[in-house]
Amino acid sequence: MTAFKPYIAKLASALLLAFIPAFLHAKQKIFFANDYGAKGDGIHFDGVAIQEAIHVAAKNGNTLTFKPQDTRPEPEGYSIYGWPRALREQYLEKWHADHPIPAALGSKLEEQGESYETPAGYSDTADHQANFYNAVRTRKPVVENEVFGNHTAIGCHLANFSYFNNDVAVWDPANKTIVKG
Repeated sequence: MTAFKPYIAKLASALLLAFIPAFLHAKQKIFFANDYGAKGDGIHFDGVAIQEAIHVAAKNGNTLTFKPQDTRPEPEGYSIYGWPRALREQYLEKWHADHPIPAALGSKLEEQGESYETPAGYSDTADHQANFYNAVRTRKPVVENEVFGNHTAIGCHLANFSYFNNDVAVWDPANKTIVKG
């Protein structure tokens, strides 16, 4: 066993030297807003998902890319494979008749995406505090005032009430209390 120690040491150092360039030249991770719930279909509100992805990307010093979802019609997916073969084939035949394949170059497969990159050293905490201090200094309202904070807290209290009581929680604005639904 002792005769193999020099070879093991040489092998370990060779492997280490082989992988160091890969670590030094590693690319930044790219975050997709779609992975955080953005639909990109023009119907759903994607602002929250985009903000979450930007926040996570900013924490890691990376880039966020948002690409609109492919909204071309598609036949029913996974569930049709539980149907009898004849019914499934009949459905797909009718679906393809109702949705013909567009002419060549008649549609775009991928839309241009939007990319957001945070500047080096950016901190959303610093921006938040600067907004607050500037509001105090200039007597102008902050972006999210006390009413916004109160409504946010009410939503959290409703969620906690519903969770811990296994019941629907309803906010009574007249009495400013949570009541069972």
